[in-house]
Amino acid sequence: MRNLRGATAALRQELELRSAAGQAEQKLQARRTLLIKLAEENGDKLTAGEQAVIVSKGIGMAAGKDPQIVYRAETMYPPEQYRQRIEGDVEIAYSLDPTGAVTEARISKAAPPQVFDQAALESFRKWRFTPMLDNLGRPIPASGFKFTLAFRMGR
Repeated sequence: MRNLRGATAALRQELELRSAAGQAEQKLQARRTLLIKLAEENGDKLTAGEQAVIVSKGIGMAAGKDPQIVYRAETMYPPEQYRQRIEGDVEIAYSLDPTGAVTEARISKAAPPQVFDQAALESFRKWRFTPMLDNLGRPIPASGFKFTLAFRMGR
């Protein structure tokens, strides 16, 4: 855990230095996404949220754009469905807070029904997206989004 905190702090400092030196935000996005992953896995929601907002500003998130995933928690394939080789899709309707954290998630459609719902929601609620920005570039809560999680067997 200490190494993860140290890596998070070092990467955050590196990004601050590169940004202050004028490096283009597009070149920093892969590193920012890594920092978000490290922060989320370390329970540092503040850093993850701050970095998601910076990514959002870098790509110009606004009304009419779909939020981009900046952290995706692992989704576990339910063991019984895996053994039976059952595949499916779960469509999730969701809302975001101003830091891109999922605040509301519900199943809007599933095929087959109720087979993968629990696994999908358990994982999806931990994801983080680029937050929406208002006309002044400030992060705002937003809703009305949908995402489909596919459960597929490896081929």
